[in-house]
This record gives sequence, C-alpha cells and structure tokens, in this order.
Amino acid sequence: MANFEGKFEGAEAEEIKKKINNEGWDENAALFIGKEEEVSNLVEKLETEGNTKDLATYLRLHKEILLSIDDVEMQNLINERQDIVEQIRPGLLVDLRGGENKMAFDLKYIDSLKNVASSNVELYRISDYKDEHEKSKKLLKDLSDLGFFGLVYYNNRWERVGSESNLSQEEMFEEHKDLDRGLYSEIYRMLKGKKQRLEKEITEKNQKEFNF
Repeated sequence: MANFEGKFEGAEAEEIKKKINNEGWDENAALFIGKEEEVSNLVEKLETEGNTKDLATYLRLHKEILLSIDDVEMQNLINERQDIVEQIRPGLLVDLRGGENKMAFDLKYIDSLKNVASSNVELYRISDYKDEHEKSKKLLKDLSDLGFFGLVYYNNRWERVGSESNLSQEEMFEEHKDLDRGLYSEIYRMLKGKKQRLEKEITEKNQKEFNF
C-alpha cells in the first residue's frame, strides 16, 4: 500500500485524487493520496471495509469535504457577508435526508474547521445500530451527543437536534424557511458555484491541450 501526502489544487487535481482514492486499489495493493488525516482515514476505511463500532468513528472515516474554508466561494462570502459567516458554526446540520424504513441517510454539516462536509451514513455498517429497533431516533440522539445541532426535517416531521424545543411543527417550519432564505441558500449557492468553477477549469484545460 502506498500513501502520498500533500497539497492538491485545482479541478483536475481534485478529480484525480477522488478517482484514485475511490478506485486505486486491488486485492494486493492500495494507493491513496491526500493530506495526512485524509490518508489515515482512507487506510482505516479500507482495512475495516467501511464498518465501524459507533457513529463518531463512522463519520470520521466517511467524511467528504464539499466546500473548504479555503475555496474561493467561501472566501468571497467571508469578505462580503459577515452576517452569514457568523452563522456558520461547527456542528451545524445543513441537511439530513432519510427515513425510518431506510438504512442510509445523507448528512451535510459544518465541520470543526468550518468546512461544509458530507457523509452517507449507512447504519448497517455501524455495530451500535445493528440491534437497535428505533434506529432513526438513536441517530438523532447520537448526533446531539456528538455536538451536532440544528433544525432538520426528518421522518416526515421537524426535529431540533442539540436542544429541546417547545415550538410547534408550524413554528419550526417558519424558522426553517428563514434559514432557507439566508444561510442555507448561501451554502447551496456556493456549492453550485464551486461545481461550475471546477467544470469550467476542466473544460478550459482540455481546450488548451494539443491532442495531435
């Protein structure tokens, strides 16, 4: 198994890193590239086949950075919208999709470095959940215990993670609408902007290459 730690920049570099880390191994060898923490997590993920004992370990191994604090989109927001930046706090749940009858949940959140991160939570890979009957209820409690917080639409109802709430479903819906118009709108705008920027970089590079 070979590990290469370092800094990778630009659209092409991101694509290469993702492709190698997702596909760059066979039964006899493995190749990972990225920062020290990324490489360490990928190695452990390979060795355990993605299975973990608890949610905390699972999130660490299956974390993907969607938008870094160093990305130009985030830097522009820092320079232009301090009112929004102040709301970007570690542990904030941006989105949680799934349901009682599902064994997988899509989680987006703000990580400890204020990056926008995501994880596809497959509960059948987590030992603590295998004998748990109310898996979705346990997931909300575990997220709260780990320091996550926020308002999410989960199991066809609004739920507040990280604190108690006496608000009605209608009041929580109105609160979430305000977030949709502000913070969440800006996050998804930046994610879309980054995707378009990386696609443009790849297109421009391909146009400049001489293929004959």
